[in-house]
Amino acid sequence: MLIALNERFANLICSAKRRTYSTILAVSFIASLKIGGDSVAS
Repeated sequence: MLIALNERFANLICSAKRRTYSTILAVSFIASLKIGGDSVAS
């Protein structure tokens, strides 16, 4: 039982890390687009 719990916990952490990573990627992508648009506009 403890091993199964540990496995589920590890999977949760793994998916959370993946979600956080993709969120950071998306935010940095949008930020770079915004910065690029600002530099073009000015």
